[in-house]
Amino acid sequence: MKSLRCSAALQGRWGHRGATSNPATFESAVHRRDGYDEAIQKLAREGRNTPEIYESLVLEDVDAAADLFPPLHEESGAEEGFVRLKISTRLADDVEGPCADTRRL
Repeated sequence: MKSLRCSAALQGRWGHRGATSNPATFESAVHRRDGYDEAIQKLAREGRNTPEIYESLVLEDVDAAADLFPPLHEESGAEEGFVRLKISTRLADDVEGPCADTRRL
């Protein structure tokens, strides 16, 4: 996400060793209008529903953030430099749903 990329960009200055996106952080960034309006409108015009829009935006942002960390990942011996995508707490009691999503993503 835009805010995730900004957070990841602070890696050298603030010592960030990876990044995590979660639904609450993403929702907060969207409500702050952190550059998502145009993308949301475009995806909505394409007929995407809310979960599809969320997934599209989050995956784009996680992918962009991950592009910032390969040097750290390599120099740490693959111990650091990860970008994590947390699942919704609504899925906490659903074992199969998150597993299926992980395989799909």
